[in-house]
Amino acid sequence: MSAGTGRLAGRTAIVTGASRGLGRAIALAFAREGAAVAVVARTEAQWDARLPGTVHEVVEEIVKDGGRALAVPADLSRPADVERIVEVTRARLGPVDLLVNNAALTVPGRPPAQPQPQSQSQPGFPPSGSAAPGTPAAPSTPAAPREGATPAGPDGTPAAGASGQAPPAPAGTGAGVPAAPAPSGAPGRMPGWASFLNFPLKGLRMHFEIGLFASYRLMQLVLPDMIDLGRGSIVNISSVAGFIPGEGPYAAPGTPGPIAYGGNKAALHHLTQAVAIEAQAYGIAVNVLSPSEPVITPGNLVAAAGESDWASPEEFAEATVLVALADPATTNGQLLWSDDVLHPDLGRRGWLRPT
Repeated sequence: MSAGTGRLAGRTAIVTGASRGLGRAIALAFAREGAAVAVVARTEAQWDARLPGTVHEVVEEIVKDGGRALAVPADLSRPADVERIVEVTRARLGPVDLLVNNAALTVPGRPPAQPQPQSQSQPGFPPSGSAAPGTPAAPSTPAAPREGATPAGPDGTPAAGASGQAPPAPAGTGAGVPAAPAPSGAPGRMPGWASFLNFPLKGLRMHFEIGLFASYRLMQLVLPDMIDLGRGSIVNISSVAGFIPGEGPYAAPGTPGPIAYGGNKAALHHLTQAVAIEAQAYGIAVNVLSPSEPVITPGNLVAAAGESDWASPEEFAEATVLVALADPATTNGQLLWSDDVLHPDLGRRGWLRPT
């Protein structure tokens, strides 16, 4: 982790879905710029070589490079875990004035049995040597999925995602749902989305629990800190999926794409603006940031094998830092794209932007 310029010095951040991929890159970038970071995800132990990274490893990397971080293992589908994230972060790192809601379910696949925890001196804390000195993990609840509430992927099967869920199986192999073609007029990303008629309500609920309801509650929990401080920034991470397939009629009708994933992102857009209109009076910014191109992360590499047009997580993380630093009086309630933030002089670009 290279040295930053201290742009976030003295700030305390919560980053969800931070054990790998975009969340990991954002946590590292915030720490590099001086923020104390609560690294939140379910993944405490790696169980698939395709999906490397744990909350403890991210914290170790931050602390090794002189930063300050706390591992907070949490299942965002459990309301008690969501409450605990903020309680523990506030107690260990101080009032929270930065929040990045990055966790989501994205990749089809059924999780294996959760790995048995190693012998620990205190339940929920990492084994000796698994975290950097002075950075114990926050106590966690058991990680085993609840009956009837296993995270659901795009085809309704249990899923892996930015929130550190379990590893995926090949797309189109879950619950007897065949792979479907990408929607007309939309980028051919993330193949294998089920049709609306085949998508189970259980899958929709799980996407919304982690992608929307947890974000909703985390914003409610951190806003009092931000109001007291007179500053704060919330960045809700979204995706092109929240914008497609767009208005019809359609030249070549097909499946609607990621119904639950895209639906919860679209809802997150409205929620962001509803919160922003209240928060702006207190000097707090609430914005959405989406990647302008697909980002090369472990989960995306599994889900979109063969894709060649990738952006780096580090580029997106820098865009997230810039959004977190934006003036609430001029940048609030915005649906932003990473290339617009990084290269404002080049005009709007990306999946839904003119090139």
